Amino acid sequence: MTYREKESLLNILAFIYLILISSTIIFFFYWMLRTAILPGEVVNKVPIQYFPRLSQITLYNYKYLLTRIPFLRWFLNSTILSIITIVVGVGIASLAAYSFSRFNFTGKNQILIGVLFFSTVPQISLAVPYYMVLKQLHLLNTYTGMGIAYISFTFPFAVWMLTNYFMSIPRDLEDAALIDGCSRMYAFIKVIIPLAIPGVIATTIFCFIVSWVNFLMGLMLTTQEIMQPLTVGLVGFMGQFRTEWGIIMAGATLAALPVFPFVFASKYLISGLTAGAVKG
Repeated sequence: MTYREKESLLNILAFIYLILISSTIIFFFYWMLRTAILPGEVVNKVPIQYFPRLSQITLYNYKYLLTRIPFLRWFLNSTILSIITIVVGVGIASLAAYSFSRFNFTGKNQILIGVLFFSTVPQISLAVPYYMVLKQLHLLNTYTGMGIAYISFTFPFAVWMLTNYFMSIPRDLEDAALIDGCSRMYAFIKVIIPLAIPGVIATTIFCFIVSWVNFLMGLMLTTQEIMQPLTVGLVGFMGQFRTEWGIIMAGATLAALPVFPFVFASKYLISGLTAGAVKG
C-alpha cells in the first residue's frame, strides 16, 4: 500500500469516526428534547416510543420549571458565578501569565509546576476543606464563597494556557510600545491583550464551561435552596423511588442555551489551544 493510499484510508476512517460521534451527540440531544416535551407516562412507556405523535407533545415540564420551582433563581445563580469566574479568574490569570511569560525570577519554573499540579487535584479531595474554611469565614451560601471555589479550579489551567499564548507573541512589539513611552501595564492592555484575543477567548470559554457545569462545589457550599446553582437544583428531582426525567430534561435544555453562543466561537477556542504550542 502506497503512502497516498494509506493517507486516503486514514481520512476515510477519520470521517467515519466523526460521523459516528456526531450522530451520537445529535441522538442524545434529540432524546433530551424528546423527554422534555412528553408527559411522564409516555416517557416511561414500554416499549419505547422513539418518535412521539404530535398530540402527545406538551409544555407542562417547562411550565412547571418556570412557575412552581425557583428555576430562574438557580439559573441566575449559575450565571452570576460564571461571570465572577470569567471576569475575576481570567483577569487575574492574565496578569499572572504575563508575569510568567515576560519576567525571570527565582522559583518561576517551580511555581508553574505547582500551578499545574494544583489543576490535577480532584475537587472531591478539597470539598470538605473548602466547606470548613468558608464556614469559619461565614461565606457559605454566598456568591463570594462559591466564586472563590470556582475560580480556584479554573485559575491553574487558565494561567498555563495564557502563559503559553503570551510566549508566542513577539517581545519586539511590546518593546516598541515601551520605547514610545508606554508604561508596562498600558503596553499589556493596548498591545498584548489585543494580540492575545484568541487565547483570552479560549480561556474564557473554558472557565465558563467549567463553572457552568460545576456540581460538587455548588452542592457542598450551599445549604439554602435559593442559593443553589442550576446543576444542584435539578438533581433534586432524582429521588430514591421516582425520577422526574421530563422536568430534568426540560431544565437541561434550558441550561444548554447559554452554551450555544460559544459554539460559534469554536474557531477561537481551537486557535487559542494550538497557537501557544509554538513560541514565536
